[in-house]
Amino acid sequence: MTHYSFLEKFVNDRPQIKRIAEIGVYKGHLARHLCRKCRHINEYYAIDQWDVVKGKDFGHYEKFDKKHWDELYLRVCKEIPYHRALKVIRMPGVVACKELFPLPKFKEFFDFVYIDSSHHYEETLAEINAWLPLVRKLGIIGGHDYAATRPEHQGVRRAVDEVFGKDRVKEGDDMVWWVEL
Repeated sequence: MTHYSFLEKFVNDRPQIKRIAEIGVYKGHLARHLCRKCRHINEYYAIDQWDVVKGKDFGHYEKFDKKHWDELYLRVCKEIPYHRALKVIRMPGVVACKELFPLPKFKEFFDFVYIDSSHHYEETLAEINAWLPLVRKLGIIGGHDYAATRPEHQGVRRAVDEVFGKDRVKEGDDMVWWVEL
């Protein structure tokens, strides 16, 4: 089962999930899939920087130029007319969190925050810490690549375990992780 189909079932089994933030959208496949298949979603914030990244730990993403990232961003934006819930934000995750959803106004605003961005330890840790206060009590924070084997994705497990402890983290199909608050 792919993480798309796993998350479709995950969200549909929890009709209380009405407001989602996805951090790290890339081509927008997950956002498009969940907006199509999970009709109870009222707001879906698709947040990504869609910008050039540098460093050996970014794998093949480091080879993409600005034009490529601009094309990916515009491709996701073209989905907006087809999905009433979809809101596309082009900013780094932590910046978007602080500038668009400042505390205390947006405390416990989201039902589900899903992080699938850089996968580096420091950035994943910063994203978890920034977005965590925005998840409502009994809400869910999660992400992708928790059980990744690629060296450039090893920071996810380390950051998640550091914040929540291994015992609180639940794992689903295709390297999905989540914590119920």
